[in-house]
Amino acid sequence: MKDWLSIAFDISVRSNLYTTYLVTVNQADGGGNVELRPNRYPDITTKKQIVINTALIDGSNRVVLPPDSARIEIETLGERFPNAIKVAREHNLNQIYHLNESQYEIGFVTSGLAYTYLQHALHELEFQGRIPILKLGLTHPVDEEIVREFASHVREIYIIEEKRPLLEKDVQAILNNLYQNGEIDRFVQVWGKEFPEGLEGIPESLGLNPSILIQQLIPLLRHKSATKIQINPDVLLAKRKGLS
Repeated sequence: MKDWLSIAFDISVRSNLYTTYLVTVNQADGGGNVELRPNRYPDITTKKQIVINTALIDGSNRVVLPPDSARIEIETLGERFPNAIKVAREHNLNQIYHLNESQYEIGFVTSGLAYTYLQHALHELEFQGRIPILKLGLTHPVDEEIVREFASHVREIYIIEEKRPLLEKDVQAILNNLYQNGEIDRFVQVWGKEFPEGLEGIPESLGLNPSILIQQLIPLLRHKSATKIQINPDVLLAKRKGLS
């Protein structure tokens, strides 16, 4: 979190956007080791003060009211969002893991603490490293290029996120636009809050933890085992009994 906050400031400065770092309750209540580096002392302190001339502040870029709102909206979509994505690429915030083959039946897209829950769940189900995962460090705007790359290797995408389906809708919109514009040659189905064949998807309330995720993934993986994914049904049965 310490290092990512520094990156958030970098994104904000270079894209002229407010950048939010979302901290979940489990992260806030947790702890861990950090690597320290020398302090970077600020140029402006209580002993080195300056006088701000408010007349020099360009309010048109800071107060979003008509008619400036239309100009800022165009600038945000055409310049600020692309600049944020560029900085995210430089910092390698978005990464694809476990991509060892050219084509997979399914793939997961996730971010933040939901990623660790997913890794934990797949480990318990003896699936860790066998299904590709796209972990997004910058969740808005979503980088279209890495979504396109990930989608080229999977037949279906499953979004693992807590609460509302924000990532799910963004990824769906990106892939729909790519397909409609002929930039990808096949339609990639995106699932999240609902799973195929009437299976229960990722809950939209009360958050996530590895146990909840395991319960949702077991029916999905059992369903997929009848198609392309080879799994050990005894492992899934044992996990389900242990969690019931």
